[in-house]
Amino acid sequence: MVHGAISSVAKGPLTIFEPNEKVTAAVYSSRVLPRIHQYITAMERQNLGWKRGILMDDNASVHTTKFTQSWHTYFGFSKMEWPVNSPDLNPIENVWRILKYRIGKRFPKTLDELRQYLIEEWDKLELKDFVHYIREMPERCQAVIDAKGGHTKW
Repeated sequence: MVHGAISSVAKGPLTIFEPNEKVTAAVYSSRVLPRIHQYITAMERQNLGWKRGILMDDNASVHTTKFTQSWHTYFGFSKMEWPVNSPDLNPIENVWRILKYRIGKRFPKTLDELRQYLIEEWDKLELKDFVHYIREMPERCQAVIDAKGGHTKW
């Protein structure tokens, strides 16, 4: 399991969990939330506060716990609201697809190789690899609204 962050300004942190590690709310709050807080704060400082980050967590249980919600509220982070049965339009999904393709071309044979290749390929990602997915979000969301939650080209 992997957690990553992207924005239209910079690539964020990558957190790789151990193969059999259960990602509970406690694990998420200790290993991911502090890194996301640091990343979003740095992005907002870089943008001199004129552009606020919007978290695009899905409805996974670790994202919806009272602790996680309180964390976001305390630090003033905006969070995109996703309907329970919504199409997965999160731009990070496109990044996972890119990484899966790039790593697959390297044919990892062990978990250690997979981890190494994942880190290397994440490090190689550039803004051009994902910023267009972020900029498409208004169009993607409008398409879902227009289709009343039905099928779209996305």
